[in-house]
Amino acid sequence: MNEILLPVLIVAGIGLLCGLGLAIASIVMAVPKDEKAEAIEEILPGANCGACGYSGCAGYAKALSSGEAPVGLCSPGGAAVAAATAELLGVAAGEAERRAKEMLDYFRLQEELWDIYPQTFSGGERLRLNLAHAMVKRPRLMLLDEPTASLDNKTKVLVKDILQQLKEEKTSMLGIFHDLEFMEGVCDKVFNMSEGSFA
Repeated sequence: MNEILLPVLIVAGIGLLCGLGLAIASIVMAVPKDEKAEAIEEILPGANCGACGYSGCAGYAKALSSGEAPVGLCSPGGAAVAAATAELLGVAAGEAERRAKEMLDYFRLQEELWDIYPQTFSGGERLRLNLAHAMVKRPRLMLLDEPTASLDNKTKVLVKDILQQLKEEKTSMLGIFHDLEFMEGVCDKVFNMSEGSFA
């Protein structure tokens, strides 16, 4: 009897110690969950299109949860998703929508384009949409890569005006420009590159 009982007790003791070790490890190594972000992600459509400017719906949900993003940037979800998200966060959905409409209108994007996927836009429309998207967020840092490419002169003036406005609001900007005339009044420091090196 002792020949069977002793190995059983040893195996049970080892199992108990391993179980206790795993329980402690699961507590110590636990990854904190953002329940608010998970709840927001449940509301979002799951399209992962990136139209909001974040890396899919999970990225946008995390940004909403932390207060880094405004409500209403999800184009596929539309007004229903914006309202549900705003209710969950306890904010006004109308404010983000108003700011987004204001910027889309400012950059002369026709209203019938507002609810469709950006992949269907022309190059100039897509550039204006990207600029409108950035301006809604009022970023502290902007990286600009040819922000006036494919734009007509009237739209260039709009872009220059809003960049100057952001500059007055202390937004830092780093840009690459080929349009030297556009740079005047926008850039504080200019570095010229020629044949792969600074001239």
